[in-house]
Amino acid sequence: MSQTQVAKAEKTEKLYHVQPAVDVLESEEAFLLLADLPGVDVSKVDLSIEKGQIQLKARREATEITPAVQYERRFLVPREIDANQIHASMNRGVLTLQLPKAAAPKPRRIEISID
Repeated sequence: MSQTQVAKAEKTEKLYHVQPAVDVLESEEAFLLLADLPGVDVSKVDLSIEKGQIQLKARREATEITPAVQYERRFLVPREIDANQIHASMNRGVLTLQLPKAAAPKPRRIEISID
């Protein structure tokens, strides 16, 4: 084995695949998802919604003390969610995803006119 091959072999990292822990909370106005992504930079997070599913992918790069991790998880989105109003933010390794519920049509009284 050449010196170059040895150097490449030493740099090979193990990649762990993990489903992140997620807390799901519900209020009258919205669902709130809190995903634990420790050590993940926001630029390494990919969040998308398609065909009624939210897909979360994130990657934590290896350091001297932690291995590389590929996080991935999918969620079915309830029909009552307003997909155009979904908002995400990240702070200290916790991804917060706000899924507002669409406003339900309110009952109203229909006036009857005399012809």
